[in-house]
Amino acid sequence: MVTERFPSAFFGADVALILRFWDVDTVVIAGCVTSGCIGASTIDAFSHGFRTIDTRRYADVLDSAEILDALRR
Repeated sequence: MVTERFPSAFFGADVALILRFWDVDTVVIAGCVTSGCIGASTIDAFSHGFRTIDTRRYADVLDSAEILDALRR
């Protein structure tokens, strides 16, 4: 889990580096304000080349049950 200090969880942090170290290729971004922090984090995750799950424009849209099912597989 990453606690963000800026609108994007990727900005000013080594999040992309850490995810690449662990061979992560997909991130799930959750929060309360899509047009704010979720949007900024989604664009940065997408820009870093990660498959991103959360909003319509740059990512896949799935409900929480679909996400949990996919993560279990």
